[in-house]
Amino acid sequence: YAYVGLGSSEAAPPIYSDVYSYSAKTEQWKQIADFPESKLLMGISFSSDSKGYIGVSEWNHAEMYAYDPSANLWMELTKFPTEFSTLTNSFTINNRIFVFGGWSAMTGSYGQHMWEFLP
Repeated sequence: YAYVGLGSSEAAPPIYSDVYSYSAKTEQWKQIADFPESKLLMGISFSSDSKGYIGVSEWNHAEMYAYDPSANLWMELTKFPTEFSTLTNSFTINNRIFVFGGWSAMTGSYGQHMWEFLP
């Protein structure tokens, strides 16, 4: 499956919380459970094993969530441990997730840290 969702228009809010899954096998879109955080912009997303993850975003939101497709449920995880949450990047190797970089709206500076997340 592929997943698409969240975002906002260029002009102004609202910030969207709807998420959709796409099945290449059936060529069908299906709306899944809405994302629980309503103010996530410029966040990161990645997958590991059978779950999808979304989190950290503009203005130092440090929330992280996991999506379980078998339960159609979002679960809040431990907060991201840094103020450099805007414009972060991520990649996955062997189910190990790495999050790096980022910008702090509080200090106006870029981070040079790398964090590892083990689901």
